[in-house]
Amino acid sequence: MKYLTLIRCILPLCLSGTAAWADQGLDQDVNYDGMKVDKVTVVKTTRSVYDGSPINAEVSELKSSVQSVDAAISDLDGKIEGNKLYIQLSADVLFDFDKAVIKPAAADVLSKVAVIIEEKAQGPVTIIGHTDSKGSEAYNQDLSLRRAKATKSWLAGKTAAIYQVEGKGESQPVADNTKPDGSDNPEGRAKNRRVDIIIQVEQGH
Repeated sequence: MKYLTLIRCILPLCLSGTAAWADQGLDQDVNYDGMKVDKVTVVKTTRSVYDGSPINAEVSELKSSVQSVDAAISDLDGKIEGNKLYIQLSADVLFDFDKAVIKPAAADVLSKVAVIIEEKAQGPVTIIGHTDSKGSEAYNQDLSLRRAKATKSWLAGKTAAIYQVEGKGESQPVADNTKPDGSDNPEGRAKNRRVDIIIQVEQGH
């Protein structure tokens, strides 16, 4: 009975803009009549109860703009290993230099990711931010986390998935930041500035 009452209480939030509430509160919990309710679970439930929510409408629109899920995975060079799908996005595509605000031009790439998540995700989606080695380790750690959170917020506004975010700073490079002679390696640093997205999928899918 408590859960039915809870749904009745939060359903108006869904009708009046759950997406914005979700973006701001995915990392928080809600206390309801002595029960600790994870806000992510609540948002996911309300979206399921009300199929006409802005979230579902946006997902439908996104799906119509993407040729197919398999094509989207191919376009993003996604790799499936076991029950996980790995997608690596260039931070230079998502963000301006030294910023953690999603660029409007990144909508096309992120729309493909959103459709993949809606169709494939079978559990929490992990988003990990990375930087190159320019700047201090502490600054890069903070920047990578803020970028991961910004990516999560964009995707959470389009999907009903549960997200986990991490920031790794410059600690996990995929290329050399400098050349063997010690000089700068812009190409390598560009590869290190990235956002990794890990989606749990069904085995063999």
